[in-house]
Amino acid sequence: KEDGQEITIAGIISNISLKSTKKGDRMAILTLEDLKGTIEVVLFPEKYRINTEHIREDAIIFVKGRVDTTGENPKIIGNEIIPVDEIKKQLLSRFHIKLNTVGLEESDLIDMKNLIVKNKGKCAVYLHFFDTHGKETIVRAASNYLVNPTDNFINAMEKLAGEESIWFSD
Repeated sequence: KEDGQEITIAGIISNISLKSTKKGDRMAILTLEDLKGTIEVVLFPEKYRINTEHIREDAIIFVKGRVDTTGENPKIIGNEIIPVDEIKKQLLSRFHIKLNTVGLEESDLIDMKNLIVKNKGKCAVYLHFFDTHGKETIVRAASNYLVNPTDNFINAMEKLAGEESIWFSD
């Protein structure tokens, strides 16, 4: 890649080296590893402060930044770190729940509604109701029922709706 080119790369943080600038501000140099090799990611103080919560060894991350080829080895000057589970949330915009109407109780729907309300986000919720004849009725939940599909939310919803009853689309 060319010097100064904007880039997004993914990898596992294999090493973290914390440094202090001349002003005493903290910054980090990360070693990011993938199947092809390793590269240094430099996070200057402001970017380090913004991204601190995502910096830990063995974390799988995406890094947005720019290529710096001025030194002996190319490196990335990091602007943003996005954990892999956040990428999923950014890429997916529709959350689907398959429900069989036979045996479905009002209390089940209330429990699902409460779970959705506790996990507000940006992902639209679609309910797929199947009757005894296999006829499907799709209902899009109101816009105030957008969800943040964290792993905990997905696991809890699968307990309510049943395994293999959840899927995503964009």
